[in-house]
Amino acid sequence: MHDVVHDTLRKLPRRIDSPYVFPGKLPGSHLTEIPHSLEQFLKIASVVDFHWHDFRHTFASRLVMAGANLLEVKKLLGHHDLKMRERYAHLSPEYLKQTIHLLPFQGRTDTKTDTKAGEKNDAVG
Repeated sequence: MHDVVHDTLRKLPRRIDSPYVFPGKLPGSHLTEIPHSLEQFLKIASVVDFHWHDFRHTFASRLVMAGANLLEVKKLLGHHDLKMRERYAHLSPEYLKQTIHLLPFQGRTDTKTDTKAGEKNDAVG
């Protein structure tokens, strides 16, 4: 858990009968629906078709775009396989565009694939 989140949560009042950060109405239960106040904020912001689980989508996507590897994201989300992680990490087109620039390019490589038009490439056969 990020230190900022941890510190913020420690400052929140706790309900003694619940181990959850977002307790439900019944003792020992957790929230399963978006609280009314959040629904009002979403309405004011014109956000439609929002689900409680969308927070996980955002969390995973931002982790991947910040450079976290797939195994780290899988563990943080509590998934047992990488297939489930792929459902949550939707990368932005801009991030994918920037990713290709991780490869160095100097206009020419050291391989035999750099040939002039019409020349036979011995490396290919």
